[in-house]
Amino acid sequence: MAALVTLLVHQRSNQALNAKNNAILAFTHASDQYNYYQSKSIKEDVYTVALATSAHANAALRKVVDHERDSKAEVLAGAKKYEQQADADDERSERFIRSYETLEIAATFLEVAIVILSISTLAGTIVLPAIAAVSTLIGIGFFVAGLPV
Repeated sequence: MAALVTLLVHQRSNQALNAKNNAILAFTHASDQYNYYQSKSIKEDVYTVALATSAHANAALRKVVDHERDSKAEVLAGAKKYEQQADADDERSERFIRSYETLEIAATFLEVAIVILSISTLAGTIVLPAIAAVSTLIGIGFFVAGLPV
C-alpha cells in the first residue's frame, strides 16, 4: 500500500509540474499578445498623428489607421483568452500540489506503520502493532483525502 501511495505521490508531483508549465506558457502567450496589442495601438497613434499633420488627405494612411484600429480588438481578445487559460492552469496546478502534499503525508504514515510493525516483531510487544494499525488507518485516511483533484 505504501509503495502504491508513493507512486501516486510522484504522479501528482509530475501533474503539478506539467500544469504549472502550461500556466507559464499561457502567461507568456498572453504577454506576447498584450505586447502585440500595444504595438498595434502605437502604430495606430503614429499614423493618426501623421494623418492629422499631413497637408493633404492620404487614403493609404487612413487605410493603415483603420486596419490597426480594427485588428487590435481581436488581438486583445486573444490575450485575454490566454490569460484565462493561464489562470485555469495555475489553479489546476495548485490543486495537484495540495493533493501531492496530502498524499505525501499518507505515504509517511504508512511507512511509519511498516517500521513500527517491523520493530514490534523484534520486540514482541502487543502495543506496537496497535500503534502500527493506528498509523495505517491515519495513512489510509490521508490517502482517501488526497485522491480528489
